[in-house]
Amino acid sequence: MKNIAVVYKSNYGAARSYAIYIAKALGADLYDLRRIKEFDFSRYDTVVFGGGLYAGKVNGLHFLSSHALELAGKRLCVYTTGLSDPTIGANVERMEKTVKKALPSPIAEQTRVFCFRGGIDYDELSFSHSAMMAMLRQVISHKRPEKLSNDERTILDTYGKAVDFTDMTAANPLVAFVKGE
Repeated sequence: MKNIAVVYKSNYGAARSYAIYIAKALGADLYDLRRIKEFDFSRYDTVVFGGGLYAGKVNGLHFLSSHALELAGKRLCVYTTGLSDPTIGANVERMEKTVKKALPSPIAEQTRVFCFRGGIDYDELSFSHSAMMAMLRQVISHKRPEKLSNDERTILDTYGKAVDFTDMTAANPLVAFVKGE
């Protein structure tokens, strides 16, 4: 198998858990973006990047954007983690659009996007993430129940709790894609 790097940025653990699973399944080198000082892209044919979704942006995705020249011609995969259910087509489309919009055009065109569910533990959230979720809950709670999306219901049902929707087997299609299966 060709040289593969799995790079992730994780605030609360879901992106990290998937990264460990993917790296092990692929026999890839694993990197925590927070610990990378310099990265030698020339060593890798494939780069897998993962990060959580926060306010419509992928945590750490700027890493790929800022290295567009070094990534030219490489196989790229980006996975996102979040509360949104990736079995709902509209959620996947929105996440793919978010990723591709954040990347320079040539890189976006060569990137395959995968979406996984994460989790949330309100006791562990930073002040800003906690405030963001409180505002989101406030907005959602004013909607009529029949107008709520599945994701909005999930937010209301799980608000203030610790929930974990991670499912490592959800990463198997990414692993198969990288292996060329």
